[in-house]
Amino acid sequence: MQQYRVNYSLLIGLVVGTFVCSGGAYGLWRFQIERKSGWLISEADKAAAEKNYKDAVQFYGQYLSIHPDDSEARLKFANANLDLTEQDTATSDDYNFASQMVEIALRNPKMAEVAETPALRRRLVTLYARVGNYSGALDHLKFLLEKDPKNSELQVLQATYLARGENVDEAIKYSYKLVGFDPQKENFDLKKATAPHSTEAYLTLADLLRAKKKPELADRVAMQLVAVNPNDAAAYVGRSRLRRTADPTAARADAQKAYQLKPNDIDVLLNIAELAALDKDFDKAREYVAAAKKASPKNSRVYFFSAQLELQRGKLDKALAEYDEGAKAVGGAAGTNLLFFKARLQIDQNDVKGARQTIDDMQQGRKLNPEINEYFDAMLLYADGKWFQASEALSKLRPRLAGRREMADIGAEVDFKLAYCYEKLGRFELAQQNYQQLVEQNPEHGPATAGVQRMRQLRGLTTSSDRSTDPLQRIISDELKKPKDQQNWDKVDAAVNDVLKNRPVDETAVKLVKAQIAMAHEDFTLANKYLNEANQLSPDNLRIWRSKIQLAAVDPKVGPTKAMDMLAKVVQKFGDKPEVRVDRADLLIAMNKDKQDKEPLKRELAGLMTGIDSWTPQQKSDFWINMQARYASLGMVDEARQ
Repeated sequence: MQQYRVNYSLLIGLVVGTFVCSGGAYGLWRFQIERKSGWLISEADKAAAEKNYKDAVQFYGQYLSIHPDDSEARLKFANANLDLTEQDTATSDDYNFASQMVEIALRNPKMAEVAETPALRRRLVTLYARVGNYSGALDHLKFLLEKDPKNSELQVLQATYLARGENVDEAIKYSYKLVGFDPQKENFDLKKATAPHSTEAYLTLADLLRAKKKPELADRVAMQLVAVNPNDAAAYVGRSRLRRTADPTAARADAQKAYQLKPNDIDVLLNIAELAALDKDFDKAREYVAAAKKASPKNSRVYFFSAQLELQRGKLDKALAEYDEGAKAVGGAAGTNLLFFKARLQIDQNDVKGARQTIDDMQQGRKLNPEINEYFDAMLLYADGKWFQASEALSKLRPRLAGRREMADIGAEVDFKLAYCYEKLGRFELAQQNYQQLVEQNPEHGPATAGVQRMRQLRGLTTSSDRSTDPLQRIISDELKKPKDQQNWDKVDAAVNDVLKNRPVDETAVKLVKAQIAMAHEDFTLANKYLNEANQLSPDNLRIWRSKIQLAAVDPKVGPTKAMDMLAKVVQKFGDKPEVRVDRADLLIAMNKDKQDKEPLKRELAGLMTGIDSWTPQQKSDFWINMQARYASLGMVDEARQ
């Protein structure tokens, strides 16, 4: 057998050569990587300097994949992500990615040694607050306050975000320390206040106390705000806003004082303009708006208020023009936001063509969040009365809005309109579930509360135990349940007075409530007295005239037939309005209640449903809902479904 001898010289040479070559290859690879990483960081810095933050984020990210321990680069990467969220073109994906990257950076132990880390954390707090993530903001504020416990600015933010995050009791307790209030002694001590001159601290506390039904203490906080800031226009503006309902005269005085101190300040001008509008002095309000535009021509709030002012004056075209003017003057995301409100207004006015054009203008200006596009697609289907398609679009959109505080307003609107779509489709159980969910989230949501009651009626679930969520109605209905000889209407009157003390109602509204109570216990003479007094205070108030018709219908001395004659005069005075047609339906039902043949009544009611093409979608919606309830009360379930 042939023997082979190993050539050790050759083998050793091959091994050594392999090591030499691999070392050379590794060196070449390292050289290329270092060369590439140098180029990446250079391009990243260049892009950041040019405010091209999207490219900067990409370059910094690639560089960190090669040098993950470079703390300086990681800081730049985190800040570039935050810079990107502050651009007009930022999307929800940019927000989410930025927050994740900054969180990762802050958790890196080496970042604790970097002097700029607290500033980075502070920027993350701002981002979280902007998107409504107050829990996240508070978590990072805690870290900042541990490092800088006497920082009053951070302390005020802590109270503000506790309040916005609905940690009411904790926010109040914390705010007491900021303003130096001792709840045990019930006095202020400026020496103990950690933020004695912070306007925001006082205003946050006052709002919280009002929410906790402590109006007297809230007023004391407002007084203290001005006492410690006697020459600060912002303090007077804040107190003016707090006083609007309880003491309008004092609110106007504060507004004037703020105007004397700082006549060109945007908050001062808007506050005094709002008060003028509340007083129906629209010319004066427009003067202040013009001054605000001159002082701050790129402030979107000015144009938004101006549009609302024109709507109050009944000038729809001018309101739309204000949105256009503002969008052009402001530009960017704020300008797009003004167009957003313009499109919503056009949809409400059934101007689908105009809304589509506005949406196109928005999309040309900047890339819209997908949720906004989906929202408008659904709203246009809703405006067109395409209930099934709208319900499908709205139900798909709902989960995308869940938990997003910045879209809470849109979320509530989507929920309500989805419920209404189900109602129009005859899916009453689903409609009731959605209305009920809205009521649970916001017990003051009147349309949703009415929706729940309407669906129960249409489903035959209404019982005598149903109770109104309105405390005034509940007080009256509870008394009516008692035997007539046990009813104490003086006690009811006193209870209602207590409720009205905490409600922003004028004297006319009080007279109307009193008239309703009198009608409830069949004191028609007293009810008529209250309505006449209300009419003297507000002679052109349609609600008063409708109450007069309702009183006439139930008063045995008058009756529904004569009430119908009164209704004709109301139509002459106010025009053919949806609510007046509802009153006509009620009178027709009352006039035909003892008749066996309901066919004439059905024809009369069907006639009320015609000639409504010129009404807005909201007017049609409210009218249809009210008429459904009337049909349901007559047991006409098929008609109610139609």
